[in-house]
Formats: sequence, structure tokens, C-alpha cells
Amino acid sequence: MKQRKRLLILLVGLLMAVFVACRQAEPPTDTGEETQPTQALEPVTEPITEPSGDTQYPTGGTQFCPVHDYDYHGWEDEWVAYAGGEEELLKWMEQKTQQWEEAKKAGAESDCYYEGQNIKAFIDYFQIPRELFEKTCNERWNSIHNIDLLYSDDLEAVEAYYRDMEKRDETRQKKSIFGFAKNAVIDNRIDIDQIRATGTEEEIRKSFPEQISVFELVAEYDVSRAELEQYLKESAETWINPVTYDYQFDVVYNEDGSLKPYDNTKPVVELDAMFCGVENFFTD
Repeated sequence: MKQRKRLLILLVGLLMAVFVACRQAEPPTDTGEETQPTQALEPVTEPITEPSGDTQYPTGGTQFCPVHDYDYHGWEDEWVAYAGGEEELLKWMEQKTQQWEEAKKAGAESDCYYEGQNIKAFIDYFQIPRELFEKTCNERWNSIHNIDLLYSDDLEAVEAYYRDMEKRDETRQKKSIFGFAKNAVIDNRIDIDQIRATGTEEEIRKSFPEQISVFELVAEYDVSRAELEQYLKESAETWINPVTYDYQFDVVYNEDGSLKPYDNTKPVVELDAMFCGVENFFTD
């Protein structure tokens, strides 16, 4: 819901300047596919309400933005709060829209519908601390960012990263498959509802897949390699186009099936990223 809410915030801002925003860029040529950014540009005649749990947001490169992953044009609540709240965010977005209009008058062109309104510009303008940004990414399974790039001066690399949607979608899907597998392990080992209602703080923490690393999962719930492989296979098969689950079991298990030692001071996403074969869930 957090991600959906931040996209809703962006939609509100765009509607503040709807007649300006509608002229930001020409829509892509009609190919018969629904690729027009209708959600962002259509006028709204009814009050905006919080979307239901069934709301399906488009991924980057479709309706929301024709060239970028949606994380490029979104921000989490914690970052907006640090920036001074939604009012300050909307002022900034309107300012960026006006700046882009002036740049277009001077001959600038772009294939992005929301030029200037991106996460890198947001971080720089509001001086979002890296510590806060990284902490939020650690806690959000739906946020995948390259933090090193975002806090660098390499604007071209940042732009390229958020345009490489094929790689980002694969990372996100692999991460989700693993998350569902972890949840299945926990659900088959304990009564989740009872633990979350009456358990200790530590027991409750271990009942959430995003708060327990693969190493701790294996140790806490006595998960064999064969079991984990099966859980991942079943999770992957639930997807329409599952990615190859080339997880790094040798990172977690010794040859005899015992658990390898690990650094439990590292965040969960970093330990899990090792198992999933990516440098880091929020840097790759």
C-alpha cells in the first residue's frame, strides 16, 4: 500500500497542473496496445480516494511512464515526511513542471512524460539523508534502487539504470518468488495468526518473511536444502512467466546440508541478496 500511496501522491501533483502536464510530451504512436499514460493525464472529476487492495498499478514503461520504471517517479512516505510533507512535495513537482515547459519552449525534447520529477532530483532538492533512504529500502520489499548511484553525481548512469526495466523486473520477480517461498516455510511451521496475536516481539519478528534472512529462516525452522528448493520451485510455478530460480544454495548450505556461518549484523535484504545471486536488492 505504501507504494500505491506514493504513486497516488504523484497523480495528485500532476493533476494540479493538468493542462501544463498534458503538453509535456506527445503520446506514443498508437499501436493498438494500451501504452498511453492515461492514468497520469486524464482529468479527474471525482474526489481522489485511497485505492483498494485490488488496484493494479502499471509497471514502468507502460501507462505510468513510457520509458522509466515507476520507482524513478515515486517516493515513500518516510521521505515525503522528511521533505516537509505532501504540500512541499506538490510545490516542488509544480515547479519542475514549469521548468520543463520553459525548457521545451527553448527547444528541449524528452521521451519521458514527467521530466525532472524523479527520485534523484527529489533526493538532491530535499537533501534526503542516505541513512534514511537506505533504512526505508531495507524495510520495503517493493523498493529497488541503486543507492550508490542515487547519491553520486553520475546522472547518466542513474537515467540508464531506471530505463533498464527488463533487468529490474527480473530482480523484482526473483525477489518476490523468494519472499513467497519464505512465507510458505513460516506458514507451514507455525500458526502465524496466533504468534502475531500472542507471541513475543522476537517471535512476531520471525513470522514476517521480510524480517528474517534466509540463514535465520533455515536455522529457526530447520529447513533442509531439498525443502527450500521445493518451496522455491512451487513459488516460481505460480507465476505466468517465472524466471529461472538460480538461487545460490551453496552460499547457505555446506556439503553435508548444515548451515554455513554468516554475518548476522548484515541487514536481511543484503543476506537474502547473496542467496538470490544479486549484489543487493536495493543496489542491483
